[in-house]
Amino acid sequence: MSLQKMVLITGCSSGFGRETARYLKARGWRVFVTARKENDIQNLLQEGFEPIPLNLASSASIRCAVETLLRATKDKLDAVVNNAGYTQIGAIEDIPREVLREQFETNFFGPIELTSMLLPVFRRQGYGRIIFIANSDNNGFAFPFLGAESASKNALVTVCNALRRELKGTNINISYICPGGFHTRLMEKALARFRESITIEKSYYKSKYEKLVAFLAKTDCAAHSDNLISIAQTVYKLLESKKPRIRVVLPFSTKLHFWAHRFLTERMLDTLLFLKMKFVYKML
Repeated sequence: MSLQKMVLITGCSSGFGRETARYLKARGWRVFVTARKENDIQNLLQEGFEPIPLNLASSASIRCAVETLLRATKDKLDAVVNNAGYTQIGAIEDIPREVLREQFETNFFGPIELTSMLLPVFRRQGYGRIIFIANSDNNGFAFPFLGAESASKNALVTVCNALRRELKGTNINISYICPGGFHTRLMEKALARFRESITIEKSYYKSKYEKLVAFLAKTDCAAHSDNLISIAQTVYKLLESKKPRIRVVLPFSTKLHFWAHRFLTERMLDTLLFLKMKFVYKML
């Protein structure tokens, strides 16, 4: 194993990825980070990271990123943290096929393709750690107007579990983290993308969209450092543990949602969800 452990973290322009990169770097890891935009690449470079341009919706970009990474590491790597992704807001009937496809390209196809290209490296060296950032609803539950993201992340977890079982007997460990209740720039970006991709004025759900946007706009979307650090700490523990956990759900409120989704009936879940939409989101 290399004297200095090396990790690739995707989606490091802000939020979970950026904080995790800082946390691991401070603890001696050599951290390679990715971002799509040139200004984010420059900011990461100035912060002392080793940035690599990456667009997960492009196979060519993924191949180029992997080639760049392995040249720098001399064909070695200890871990990859698949963090990059985004949230597409919108009712299912309002989301154009190309927009839905882009959601899956970034949240599902891209991370799986990237991971598959790194597996020969892990297999050759005899070890490796793979972490996916999923969501708290990976047991099939989906919130209205967030169906596209829920579908892509649920698909990611399903393939993640299949891949973990396929790798049984190797020293390549796969874990996934299901975060919820964290405020980052993710929702701010999601609102901007929502306005670009959905024709709100022509939608049957126009009034509900307006209430949803109003609710999200007044929600504090600033990245709370304590919350982000908890994710970074979790990633670090998974990377350093001799026997890493398969699934981590956090914070505690999200664990409650997770178990409720698992054990309550669909009608019970609908009732609770609609009550929350009525009294918290003011959407019904």
